[in-house]
Amino acid sequence: MTSKSDSVNERKVFLRVGVLALLALAVAGVVYLRQGTLSQPGAASEALEDLTTTGIAQPVPSISPPEPALAGVVPPGDDPGIAEPIAGPVDRAAPEGVEPATEERLSVPEEALAPAKPLPKLLDLGADKCIPCKQMAPILDELRVEYAGVFEVVFIDVWKNSSEADKYRIRIIPTQIFYDASGKELFRHTGFYSKEQILAKWRELGVDVGGR
Repeated sequence: MTSKSDSVNERKVFLRVGVLALLALAVAGVVYLRQGTLSQPGAASEALEDLTTTGIAQPVPSISPPEPALAGVVPPGDDPGIAEPIAGPVDRAAPEGVEPATEERLSVPEEALAPAKPLPKLLDLGADKCIPCKQMAPILDELRVEYAGVFEVVFIDVWKNSSEADKYRIRIIPTQIFYDASGKELFRHTGFYSKEQILAKWRELGVDVGGR
């Protein structure tokens, strides 16, 4: 019984070894077929050379450490935007006939930095389709230009901004409201108001509009 079982075990071992050998040959054949070198002599050595030349098995080249850069000098190629070494401040002289800027020329007058002085205001509330309001439009434009810096001229269309009519308690248009520099209402008028009447009212309210 022992000799028979031993012989059976040996056969199993040989079969396993044979199967493993066949599998190894099959795998090697597939690899060689994929590389197209199975039928060529010396395929193994050529395959190794191909691997080396294609970069898969290339040796890593030795890299020498970079040389230290000189202080104040940018190595070429490091910054394409700088084409010359940094050598400290450059004294660039102004072109002939052009005076260099000085602190005196760049100084701003104190008057320009001071906050704007509040001005009296003429507020006209009307509409762009109202006939007397249309007659008022060129008068307001003239006053806005001629008396800039003396009093402000503001127009509000109450048909387009109905909330403004409620805010200023407007019932008839056009309505003109005169305010002092602090925003206090001084006088209001309803209907058409000529340029001469507006200027006379400002003089009556103590605003210097001159003899213009």
